[in-house]
Parts: sequence; C-alpha cells; structure tokens
Amino acid sequence: MTVGGPSDQQISGAALFGKQGTLPTSGGGITTLTNATTFTMADGGTSGFPAQEVDVSGDGAITRVRLNANSTTSYGSPSVLKEHGRIGDTIAWSRWDNSSTNAALNPNSHIITGTPAVQLPASGKVDYVLVGSTAPTNYNGADGQSGTVSGALSVSFGSQVKVGFNVQTGPRGWHIGTTAGALEPAFGLTVGSNMRFASASVDITPLNNASCLSSCTASVVGSLYGAGASHVGLGYQISDLSSGSFFTVNGATVFGQAQP
Repeated sequence: MTVGGPSDQQISGAALFGKQGTLPTSGGGITTLTNATTFTMADGGTSGFPAQEVDVSGDGAITRVRLNANSTTSYGSPSVLKEHGRIGDTIAWSRWDNSSTNAALNPNSHIITGTPAVQLPASGKVDYVLVGSTAPTNYNGADGQSGTVSGALSVSFGSQVKVGFNVQTGPRGWHIGTTAGALEPAFGLTVGSNMRFASASVDITPLNNASCLSSCTASVVGSLYGAGASHVGLGYQISDLSSGSFFTVNGATVFGQAQP
C-alpha cells in the first residue's frame, strides 16, 4: 500500500508493543520462523503477508524473508542494521538503513514478523504498552535522519476484536490514531480471523506548526501475536506535503500487555 504521490511528503515507520516488563531476548543463533505474519514498511510503501520462512537472529535481526518459492528478500551488508529486537518466537522487529538501490536520499526497511495470536481472551479490554520500535525515517529526507516514537494501544476482545491506538512520531511531529485512541478500542480497527488489521486512513494531527499545511494522511498495518495475544505489532506510513516540503515517514512499533 503506497500513500501519496511525487508531490507529497511521506514518512514510514514501525513500532512494537508487548507485556510491561518483558524484555527482548538476545544471543543465540538464527531461528527460522514458518508461516510468520510479516510487515515491511519501506521506500514509501507498506505491505503485509504470511511469509513461508523468516530468518531471525537471537538479538532480533531479521535477515531473510521468503514470501514463497519465487520471492525471497535478504538483508545485510552493505545495508546497516539499526534498531532491532526479539521476544522469543512471538515477535521480532528490525530496521535496515540504506536497504535498497532506490534513488531516494534515505531508503530504509522497517520489518515486523512473528507468530500469529492464538487462545485470545474471551472478552474485555486489555491495555498494552510500547516495548520496542524502530526510529521513524523520512524517505525523502537526508540520509540518517530519524525521529522518536511514543504511544499506547488497547484491544477489545469478544465476538468482534478491535484495536485502538495513539502514536506520536516523526522528526517533525505527528499524532496518529483511531477514534478515541487507546482509551476506547471498541471504536478502533477490526481484527480479522488471520489476526491482522489495517487502515488506509487513520486520524492524523500535526504536532508542529509547519506540519500538515496542505495534504496530510496516515495509514497503518498490524497484527496480534503470541499466546493470548501477548503482543501487537503496528507499522505506519505518514505522508505530509507542507509548504513545498515532502515527507514520507515509515516506522514500526511493538506493544505488549501491561502487567496488572
């Protein structure tokens, strides 16, 4: 999914949320996840798919994504591994800087992968906290420029599972989220039977007087992961055309269930 055109500013990123107090594992060799729900946010676009195989190192570096027998993407030198992390076989995330030959000034690949959620809570609202993320990057910015991210997320379980969230991100400053945000997920995005959710248009509010002066849009992709939906991965893209400047921001976030 690609948002905006050559005259828009777009920003892509991704983040990870998990249980409060749960730390990413480190060390060890390569784990190959099979049928892993995987999202990539790169070069001004987002995509999501069940990958046949994904190679993840002990510290969370995602080095190979095999979509099917005819499509494999490998990550490594000369690209530079930036933020990355892993929580068991439940979820992992990585950002690879300079990860494509595209002529853009600041190409990055933000990746989330993991095991789709099983044994969901029967009902009720569950709050999640941010446990990991990649630094949001502006595809149209100078190489190496990135921003910070913060946010909250919650899930309403029952016959229809819904996700509500609010995220503040980017080098310029934007707030994106669902109606009522994490406070009331029942007004959020619907989770499908494959545990995935997405929206080509979520609410966006500028946090800087120079932002969103003309065209400003945001889209998200994500999934519930792990036993009991212990974690949620959320990837995003922001497109902002303001006063002749063009931002395409991507990022990844990971949330985990908050402890009582």
